[in-house]
Amino acid sequence: MDDAELVRQVLQGNLGAYVDLVKRYTAQIAALCRAHVPRADVVEDLVQETFLRGLDRLATLRESGRFGFWLYAIARNLCRDWRSDPEHEHVSLDDVATGSAVTSGEGDRADRTADVRSCIRRLPVELREVVGIYYAGGRARARKMLRACLEGENRAERAPPGST
Repeated sequence: MDDAELVRQVLQGNLGAYVDLVKRYTAQIAALCRAHVPRADVVEDLVQETFLRGLDRLATLRESGRFGFWLYAIARNLCRDWRSDPEHEHVSLDDVATGSAVTSGEGDRADRTADVRSCIRRLPVELREVVGIYYAGGRARARKMLRACLEGENRAERAPPGST
Protein backbone atom coordinates (compact mmCIF):
# COMPACT_ATOMS: atom_id res chain seq x y z
CA MET A 1 0.00 0.00 0.00
CA ASP A 2 1.42 3.41 -0.90
CA ASP A 3 1.84 6.40 1.42
CA ALA A 4 -1.16 8.27 0.03
CA GLU A 5 -3.51 5.39 0.82
CA LEU A 6 -2.06 4.92 4.31
CA VAL A 7 -2.42 8.65 5.04
CA ARG A 8 -6.03 8.54 3.82
CA GLN A 9 -6.74 5.62 6.16
CA VAL A 10 -5.15 7.39 9.13
CA LEU A 11 -7.23 10.49 8.48
CA GLN A 12 -10.33 8.25 8.50
CA GLY A 13 -9.39 6.96 11.96
CA ASN A 14 -7.31 3.86 11.21
CA LEU A 15 -4.28 4.39 13.47
CA GLY A 16 -2.95 0.98 12.43
CA ALA A 17 -2.13 2.57 9.08
CA TYR A 18 0.09 5.08 10.88
CA VAL A 19 1.96 2.18 12.47
CA ASP A 20 2.73 1.01 8.92
CA LEU A 21 4.07 4.49 8.04
CA VAL A 22 6.20 4.52 11.20
CA LYS A 23 7.68 1.13 10.31
CA ARG A 24 8.32 2.29 6.75
CA TYR A 25 10.17 5.48 7.72
CA THR A 26 11.81 4.86 11.11
CA ALA A 27 15.23 3.84 9.78
CA GLN A 28 15.36 6.72 7.32
CA ILE A 29 14.27 9.34 9.86
CA ALA A 30 16.80 7.99 12.35
CA ALA A 31 19.56 8.22 9.71
CA LEU A 32 18.59 11.80 8.94
CA CYS A 33 18.66 12.69 12.64
CA ARG A 34 22.05 10.98 13.12
CA ALA A 35 23.43 13.19 10.33
CA HIS A 36 22.54 16.23 12.44
CA VAL A 37 22.86 14.99 16.02
CA PRO A 38 25.57 12.48 16.99
CA ARG A 39 24.01 11.52 20.33
CA ALA A 40 22.04 8.27 20.10
CA ASP A 41 19.79 9.12 23.05
CA VAL A 42 18.81 12.42 21.45
CA VAL A 43 18.32 10.82 18.02
CA GLU A 44 15.86 8.35 19.52
CA ASP A 45 13.89 11.20 21.11
CA LEU A 46 13.91 13.22 17.88
CA VAL A 47 12.64 10.25 15.87
CA GLN A 48 9.77 9.74 18.32
CA GLU A 49 8.94 13.44 18.31
CA THR A 50 8.98 13.46 14.50
CA PHE A 51 6.34 10.75 14.32
CA LEU A 52 4.24 12.31 17.09
CA ARG A 53 4.23 15.67 15.31
CA GLY A 54 3.53 13.95 12.04
CA LEU A 55 0.44 12.28 13.47
CA ASP A 56 -0.68 15.44 15.21
CA ARG A 57 -0.34 17.54 12.05
CA LEU A 58 -1.28 14.95 9.44
CA ALA A 59 -4.46 16.81 8.50
CA THR A 60 -2.28 19.74 7.33
CA LEU A 61 -0.46 17.59 4.76
CA ARG A 62 -1.53 18.93 1.35
CA GLU A 63 -0.26 16.07 -0.84
CA SER A 64 -0.61 12.73 0.91
CA GLY A 65 1.67 11.07 -1.63
CA ARG A 66 4.53 13.26 -0.38
CA PHE A 67 4.26 12.05 3.22
CA GLY A 68 7.90 10.94 3.34
CA PHE A 69 9.27 14.31 2.20
CA TRP A 70 6.96 16.10 4.62
CA LEU A 71 8.09 13.85 7.48
CA TYR A 72 11.77 14.46 6.59
CA ALA A 73 11.12 18.21 6.81
CA ILE A 74 9.65 17.78 10.29
CA ALA A 75 12.66 15.71 11.40
CA ARG A 76 15.17 18.13 9.87
CA ASN A 77 13.50 21.08 11.60
CA LEU A 78 13.46 19.28 14.94
CA CYS A 79 17.16 18.50 14.58
CA ARG A 80 17.99 22.09 13.69
CA ASP A 81 15.94 23.36 16.61
CA TRP A 82 17.75 20.98 18.96
CA ARG A 83 21.18 22.03 17.68
CA SER A 84 20.38 25.74 17.90
CA ASP A 85 19.13 25.50 21.49
CA PRO A 86 21.95 26.82 23.71
CA GLU A 87 20.76 24.60 26.57
CA HIS A 88 21.87 21.46 24.75
CA GLU A 89 25.39 20.20 24.99
CA HIS A 90 26.79 19.62 21.53
CA VAL A 91 29.16 16.72 21.17
CA SER A 92 31.47 16.53 18.18
CA LEU A 93 31.31 13.40 16.06
CA ASP A 94 35.02 13.04 16.85
CA ASP A 95 34.12 12.74 20.54
CA VAL A 96 31.41 10.13 20.08
CA ALA A 97 32.40 6.83 21.62
CA THR A 98 32.88 4.03 19.12
CA GLY A 99 31.37 1.43 21.42
CA SER A 100 33.11 -1.55 22.99
CA ALA A 101 36.86 -1.99 22.96
CA VAL A 102 38.38 -3.47 19.85
CA THR A 103 40.19 -6.78 20.12
CA SER A 104 43.43 -7.39 18.25
CA GLY A 105 41.76 -9.20 15.35
CA GLU A 106 39.36 -6.32 14.77
CA GLY A 107 41.98 -3.56 14.40
CA ASP A 108 41.72 -3.28 10.61
CA ARG A 109 37.94 -3.19 10.77
CA ALA A 110 38.06 -0.47 13.44
CA ASP A 111 40.47 1.56 11.28
CA ARG A 112 38.15 1.18 8.29
CA THR A 113 35.16 2.21 10.41
CA ALA A 114 37.06 5.30 11.54
CA ASP A 115 37.86 6.09 7.88
CA VAL A 116 34.19 5.79 6.94
CA ARG A 117 33.15 8.06 9.81
CA SER A 118 35.81 10.54 8.78
CA CYS A 119 34.48 10.64 5.22
CA ILE A 120 30.91 11.08 6.41
CA ARG A 121 31.88 13.91 8.79
CA ARG A 122 33.49 15.84 5.93
CA LEU A 123 30.35 15.76 3.81
CA PRO A 124 28.05 18.79 3.87
CA VAL A 125 25.00 18.23 6.09
CA GLU A 126 22.71 17.75 3.10
CA LEU A 127 24.92 14.98 1.72
CA ARG A 128 25.33 13.38 5.15
CA GLU A 129 21.54 13.16 5.24
CA VAL A 130 21.42 11.50 1.84
CA VAL A 131 24.19 9.05 2.70
CA GLY A 132 22.56 8.25 6.03
CA ILE A 133 19.16 7.69 4.47
CA TYR A 134 20.49 5.54 1.64
CA TYR A 135 22.76 3.58 3.95
CA ALA A 136 19.97 2.94 6.45
CA GLY A 137 17.86 1.66 3.58
CA GLY A 138 20.64 -0.65 2.39
CA ARG A 139 21.09 1.23 -0.86
CA ALA A 140 24.18 0.47 -2.92
CA ARG A 141 24.68 4.11 -3.90
CA ALA A 142 25.73 5.13 -0.39
CA ARG A 143 28.25 2.33 -0.29
CA LYS A 144 29.65 3.44 -3.66
CA MET A 145 29.97 7.04 -2.45
CA LEU A 146 31.80 5.94 0.68
CA ARG A 147 33.99 3.54 -1.28
CA ALA A 148 34.98 6.33 -3.71
CA CYS A 149 35.81 8.62 -0.80
CA LEU A 150 37.88 5.97 0.94
CA GLU A 151 39.70 5.03 -2.26
CA GLY A 152 40.54 8.70 -2.78
CA GLU A 153 42.01 8.86 0.73
CA ASN A 154 44.05 5.72 0.20
CA ARG A 155 45.49 7.06 -3.08
CA ALA A 156 46.36 10.37 -1.40
CA GLU A 157 48.11 8.55 1.47
CA ARG A 158 50.18 6.42 -0.92
CA ALA A 159 51.13 9.28 -3.25
CA PRO A 160 54.61 10.78 -2.87
CA PRO A 161 54.63 14.17 -1.10
CA GLY A 162 53.83 17.06 -3.43
CA SER A 163 52.31 14.83 -6.12
CA THR A 164 48.66 15.50 -5.21
